[in-house]
Amino acid sequence: MSEYNPRLLDLYTDYIITSFGQVTATGMSLVLNDEVGHDQVTRMLTNSHLDSKTIWKAVKSQIRKIEGSEGILIIDDSVGEKPYMDENSIVTYHYDHSQGKTIKGINFMSCCYETSWEGESVCLPLQVEVIAKTEPYVDKKSGKIRYRSKKTKNEIFKEMLLQIKKNQIEYTYIVADLWFASADNMEFIHQDLKKKFVMPIKSNRNIRLLKEGEEFLTKDQGSRTFQPVESFELKEDTAFRAEISGIHFEVRLIKHIYRNKDGTEATIFLITNDLEVSEEDMFKTYQRRWAIEPYHKSLKQNASLMKSPAKTKWTQRNHIMASILGYIKLEGLKILTKVNHFALRCRMYIKATQASQAELVKIREECKLRPILEM
Repeated sequence: MSEYNPRLLDLYTDYIITSFGQVTATGMSLVLNDEVGHDQVTRMLTNSHLDSKTIWKAVKSQIRKIEGSEGILIIDDSVGEKPYMDENSIVTYHYDHSQGKTIKGINFMSCCYETSWEGESVCLPLQVEVIAKTEPYVDKKSGKIRYRSKKTKNEIFKEMLLQIKKNQIEYTYIVADLWFASADNMEFIHQDLKKKFVMPIKSNRNIRLLKEGEEFLTKDQGSRTFQPVESFELKEDTAFRAEISGIHFEVRLIKHIYRNKDGTEATIFLITNDLEVSEEDMFKTYQRRWAIEPYHKSLKQNASLMKSPAKTKWTQRNHIMASILGYIKLEGLKILTKVNHFALRCRMYIKATQASQAELVKIREECKLRPILEM
């Protein structure tokens, strides 16, 4: 793989955030009036090596302006659907927890930096990994040969955080969802990184409460045995000191109930290794995790994440990274203009439609075409 062409890559990211249909090498060449040949674009996507280093190089100057103790890291994955694309090591079947089912597409993990800058929430990717299933194994249930990634998502999780430590980025909390709330990950954050986290745990996770005054609601809550967290009668939004099975340090635990408009309820159990944080701040920190969802949504709707018909795994992978660079460009514009990604794209769409209409009027005048009702 060769180094990418910065100018051509910049033009490509402009193209993918201004395009409202499929993005192709030929389409880009036509938009640029053949100033760039479609074969040049194809070679760039085929031969370049775009990865997290490329992302960090693009985002570094913005991060250095906004980083601080208010910043948090959010780690999550997403699946971009590719139902009609031929299967390969990255276009394959993944479980999408947002849909609760297995879908065909490209799975990628991101570590994003979220903070407030001049009153606006800013979410910028620092590390991105496209999941490639290249290692064969025998499925115990079916006996068939399946494929999996050489690295687990938890291993990628640690690698991302180690690289961020190496890049000396300032932040306070690491926030993730249930998928990454393993004892090993928590031990790694607490012991190795010396950082704080806020994560949810499953309702069947074994814990034991540590006596704190006389605040236990039942006599069993002070038991020295580990029990599922759902078995305790915890007062809502009240912090308790606790230990979790498999973790060798104390945590703070709160129970929160989401009440939906339709009357349904959902209970979440949050834990943190920050023993001084208030219940309110702990919950607010976890709520900031949702900033990664607009990131995923904007990638798909505003940065043409899944709109490339590229067929090989490497061109597909490079297009994913280029889309993320396009998102970074949009986020930078949002900071400067105070206009969100969707409003920026709407402005582009209106301008494009006006230009198309002006061109149509010009063609009609050249052809001396009368109004349709006068024909």
